[in-house]
Amino acid sequence: MLLHWDVLAAGKVLGAGTDADVFITLKGSSSTFGLYTLPAGPEAFENGCRDKFKLSTQELGDLQEVVIGHNNLGLGPAWFLQGLELQNLSCGTKYVFKVSAWLDVQSGCSRTLKAVQQQQQGQGLLGKSAAAAAGGGLSS
Repeated sequence: MLLHWDVLAAGKVLGAGTDADVFITLKGSSSTFGLYTLPAGPEAFENGCRDKFKLSTQELGDLQEVVIGHNNLGLGPAWFLQGLELQNLSCGTKYVFKVSAWLDVQSGCSRTLKAVQQQQQGQGLLGKSAAAAAGGGLSS
């Protein structure tokens, strides 16, 4: 069975953007997907952007953790990640991770996020509703 995921990453702090390659790994109870580099255009992962990506994975079992980070390359590779939202489009389960941290050389270029809480429909990243999160202004 193939699973389809929406991935939404956002950062809203002055200088929050990165030119580095951003990667994600999804770890489930039965399998792992990644290290996968999120495809980025010229405006991806910039200050205030809500970047949205679609992933297709094999069955993972229960999602246990997510690793998100970057390779520390390019001009100004430090990245402020406000939060991360994952939704399993196959079953509708949504995971919202509040990060609010810099991913950089001093504090580490990646974060491991434990998937312990499922959010109900209507709650989303940065307090936005699911409908607002799916609206305009998203880049892929």
